[in-house]
Amino acid sequence: MKAILVNACRLKTEKSNLHADCSTYRMRRDEADVLKILDVFETTARNPFNVDVDCLINIVTGKDLASSIAQCYVRIQTSGIPLYTSHYI
Repeated sequence: MKAILVNACRLKTEKSNLHADCSTYRMRRDEADVLKILDVFETTARNPFNVDVDCLINIVTGKDLASSIAQCYVRIQTSGIPLYTSHYI
């Protein structure tokens, strides 16, 4: 991988000219970090856009929203449009 990067960027192969992020160690560590993140998404994270779930899910925390607050958000379009038109139109 390092050789491909060196050739693609037309870098000199002297070690002093390579950025620290291009080192084999850093690339392996970054790859391991990406795999850890993917593992979290695949095993523990919840999909907040799953339509089979009957509650709203916070995208950041992954926690369910209280049903009373969720109903307020679900009804916002039907109750909000008449309120908007009565005040601004």
